Amino acid sequence: MPRKLFTRLSTACLLACLAAGPAIAQETAVERGEALSRQLCALCHLVGETASGASDAVPTFHAIANSEGMTEGRIRGFIYDPHPQMPSLQLPENQIDDIVAYIRSLVE
Repeated sequence: MPRKLFTRLSTACLLACLAAGPAIAQETAVERGEALSRQLCALCHLVGETASGASDAVPTFHAIANSEGMTEGRIRGFIYDPHPQMPSLQLPENQIDDIVAYIRSLVE
């Protein structure tokens, strides 16, 4: 392969990877958030489409995500300052970011 063609192809691949970076990072945050939510929240909340042990007395993550006025800030607020029945999780910021990304991904 001629050097000039190789350089152009390499540059094109690099630019494509850089352009896809934010989308890949968002998907990764959503996936991590879903996994954390299933681990930490599924005892009470229906996190995905199906779950065992979730309580009918608490809203599903889908319902939370689609509640009127539910913003990223409000979701964070519930995690930082939970209601009395919800345990205080004391999560690092990156895990909160991931859970928020997952819940926001459920908005229709």
